[in-house]
Amino acid sequence: MCSAAAYVAGADLVIFDFDGTLADSEDLLTELVLQTLRDKQLSPAIQSRAIGKLIGLPLLQVLSAASGAPAGELHEVASHYRHIADSPEVVARFRLFPGVATTLRTLADRGKRLAIATSKSRAITQKILVAVGLDDLVGEVVGGDCVRHGKPHPEAVERLLAQAKCSSRRAAVVGDTTFDVEMGKGAGAITIAATYGMHEREALATKEPDAFIDDIGELI
Repeated sequence: MCSAAAYVAGADLVIFDFDGTLADSEDLLTELVLQTLRDKQLSPAIQSRAIGKLIGLPLLQVLSAASGAPAGELHEVASHYRHIADSPEVVARFRLFPGVATTLRTLADRGKRLAIATSKSRAITQKILVAVGLDDLVGEVVGGDCVRHGKPHPEAVERLLAQAKCSSRRAAVVGDTTFDVEMGKGAGAITIAATYGMHEREALATKEPDAFIDDIGELI
């Protein structure tokens, strides 16, 4: 297995997941799910730690698993979640993992094109990027509202590859969940699993990523 830095050195496009990979947001997002359920008089069907493991999937799937209710009955609940999550107060609470800004700037300085594939909407992700100071580094964002099929389906990566006119084997997908690894593999890209996020190394290993990182600085 090559190192993550070696894979990235040979890539033209580096596609990042956002939550749990660039942003240390598991607690914040879990809190938002629980607040949404409380506001809609729904009781959690799983423990809060288990909710964190779902982050990255499409929102309706997360809410369905968290509440035990069918996804088809939760569109109003999802709208309420988005109303809370898209507020300026919540946007201002996002924090990057240590070393993220420096790593992304170094990659950009080395000529790498940087993009994000996330389950968040494109618009709110761009607002968060401005808030955390990454908006000048990330060239493109594909959000959950930009695709017909959410993670772990490869559509988001495929769209980014097409937009960048980049070969899949000249692209690396960096993410902290099994959903990210599956998404990248499905698109034929190099996959790098971040072990410091929401899924443990053992779970990530079951999807056989090309490389692991325990710190984002290992990309450079």
